[in-house]
Amino acid sequence: MATARATVASPLDRFPLAPIAAVPRILAVSCGDIGTGKTHFWATAPAPIVFHSFDHGTEGVVESFREAGKDIRVVEYEWTPANDDDDLQQLAIRLRDKFIEDIKISVANARTVVIDKETAMWNLFRYAEFGAPKGDVAKDFDKVNALMRKYIHIPKRYTCNFGCIQDVKEEWVSQSKKSGGFQRAGFRETPGIMNIDLWHERKNGKFTVTVGKGRGPNAKAAQDQTLEEPFDFATLGMMLYPESEESDWR
Repeated sequence: MATARATVASPLDRFPLAPIAAVPRILAVSCGDIGTGKTHFWATAPAPIVFHSFDHGTEGVVESFREAGKDIRVVEYEWTPANDDDDLQQLAIRLRDKFIEDIKISVANARTVVIDKETAMWNLFRYAEFGAPKGDVAKDFDKVNALMRKYIHIPKRYTCNFGCIQDVKEEWVSQSKKSGGFQRAGFRETPGIMNIDLWHERKNGKFTVTVGKGRGPNAKAAQDQTLEEPFDFATLGMMLYPESEESDWR
């Protein structure tokens, strides 16, 4: 009679196996000039949606979605710092702490969470850490960078869609000459943290979005592809996850 051989545990069993299936959701940074449809694109994502808005940029965009019955929540943060503001750093600290409290609640409960704009969030976090304008020159950025990473990474603990909308700024080739192009304005690590990098443009009244870096089952085929009108969040979702259905993104 054969004796059952005891199973020898592998030392690697202390570490969990990586998942087999990717979570069908989009974690993306949306970058582009003003008026290129970034906020509108994210308003087409699955509801409930929470916009954490620093620039009142949802006005004139979300109303039609709300009228159609879509559950969209907007949290406004009054952040317009001026050099003559009293106790500016204390104001920034209070507002930053409120934002942190709010983002923890939204990523745990909403289907889609959007920071509009992440550029202003980065500005707020720097003011809270360093104080007055240019107060961050030659300062130690380790703490504020770590805080930014933490709250851009935080949605990955959950299953929500997550968007960081970034502004652009004119690119300069020297102190007196512009290149004619644009560059990102925001936390430089955000595109690397997010799974998808989107570039929004408007030409002759037509809106497009181009997929840069991508992660997902079909990301390689989606990279460098440009979506032209009509497109929405579901269009991108089904491109990245071909086995998904439109209803998964509504």
